[in-house]
Amino acid sequence: MSIKTVLSFAGLDPSGGAGIQADIETVAALGGHALPIITCNTIQNTQSFLESHTIKPNWIDRQTEHLLKDITPDSIKIGLLTSSTTVDIIKKYIPENIPVVIDPVLRSGSGSDLSNEELIQSVKKNLLPRTTIITPNNFEARTLTGYESLDQAAAKLIDYGCRFVLITGADEAENNVENHLYGQQGLIEVYHYKKLSATYHGSGCTLSAAIAILLAQGLEVETAIRKAQDFTWKALLEGRHIGKGQKHPARKAQPLTL
Repeated sequence: MSIKTVLSFAGLDPSGGAGIQADIETVAALGGHALPIITCNTIQNTQSFLESHTIKPNWIDRQTEHLLKDITPDSIKIGLLTSSTTVDIIKKYIPENIPVVIDPVLRSGSGSDLSNEELIQSVKKNLLPRTTIITPNNFEARTLTGYESLDQAAAKLIDYGCRFVLITGADEAENNVENHLYGQQGLIEVYHYKKLSATYHGSGCTLSAAIAILLAQGLEVETAIRKAQDFTWKALLEGRHIGKGQKHPARKAQPLTL
């Protein structure tokens, strides 16, 4: 069987915890191959985020165009975006017939704001109508929609065009993590995980990239989401300190039954 590929648009994190490296490691751990397009460079480490710098849009355009002349991806994963022009470019390269996973990164793991209203509106208009599943945390879901209620926020994201919405709850203060999956008819399932004591650099990237490769491998959406969450939780459980701040998920091959 030929290896499945994920076209990943994401930022470069020099610490290797989040962004494009998280996507590459996750896709490889689950038996796939990542096709990485860097959307922005960043100055950050495991303790703090200082600055982001958008890659020239014509570079992203030319890289993607040239890549797709040679390789046809089996799914697309979209992470950190810092320019509405980049959104316009990515929109051009999303075909109708493959899964698209969006991790709407609106702030860094250390809390720095990475978005603006123009960018948010561009994502809503140009990317969400083409999205198979979006994976916001509670903060991101509320910011994208203006609703405090997660049920209302999910319904609005579905209204924007997403087929499925997985709202993750690790950013809440509770002792247990609850992730809520929604579809066209409303709430589908609530997943419960024990909240770990550490904080992690790249957990959202890991989850969304795992969903993307599992969908590329032909799993049904709900199965891919469940297995991707299990993969991510195990990666966090075995996370390690590379720097002095947040832990890195241990994104290594796991014996999942696909």
